[in-house]
Amino acid sequence: MSLDFPGLHRDMPLREYLALEALSMGDLRNVWISRARMDWRRQQEDAPSEDMQFGSALHLAILQPELFGDNVGFGPDELRSGEARAKQAELQTQFPIVLRSKHKVTLLQIAAIAENHPFWLQLLDLEETAPADVVREASMLWEVDGVACKSRPDVLFAIGEQLHIIDLKSVASIDRDFFTRSLAAGAYHLTAGWRALGLERCGRHLQSYTFFVVERENALEARAYALGHQDIERAKRCA
Repeated sequence: MSLDFPGLHRDMPLREYLALEALSMGDLRNVWISRARMDWRRQQEDAPSEDMQFGSALHLAILQPELFGDNVGFGPDELRSGEARAKQAELQTQFPIVLRSKHKVTLLQIAAIAENHPFWLQLLDLEETAPADVVREASMLWEVDGVACKSRPDVLFAIGEQLHIIDLKSVASIDRDFFTRSLAAGAYHLTAGWRALGLERCGRHLQSYTFFVVERENALEARAYALGHQDIERAKRCA
């Protein structure tokens, strides 16, 4: 099956995707509270937290390593001196993501563990043998009753006629019980339903959805947790 179908945009830059006037899963989480909250949240320009920046850097390191060096900078660990603050400000004009230098080793360790995990190696093998059947950080666009919608799965790939999604998550612990609680707290499963619905609007069917989970605190391990067919169907009804 070709991954080139209406609604899938392989090369859309992230900034362009974020600027699109379309409903995302994040918008839905807010609109469930109220429409006013969603509109307010869209207007905020809060600087991303260090955890958010770390997650974005990790996604680049694992999913798009060719873009990592141009987009991630490492600055002073402490900002107490004027010299350190000036250096930080300079880096922020050069890189979209700036982390404290102490995070660099941990970040690269996590990326190396992920890239050498058997699950990820299988994906790399598929990319090598059938590169057209794997796309990373592509943008999906569709409409529901005239309302534009969007999503950006980390990895979308095809095996024969079946479509699969991999969702990269960095968490404090990859323990199953801990991740199950994180799954519920972050409503990650609803993102699976949202993307499954989007694919259906594009004329495709989602066969599987796998969370590839890396440990943020100790950088020791990675695991893959798959949602079953019934899980995806329930998530679709909730989304």
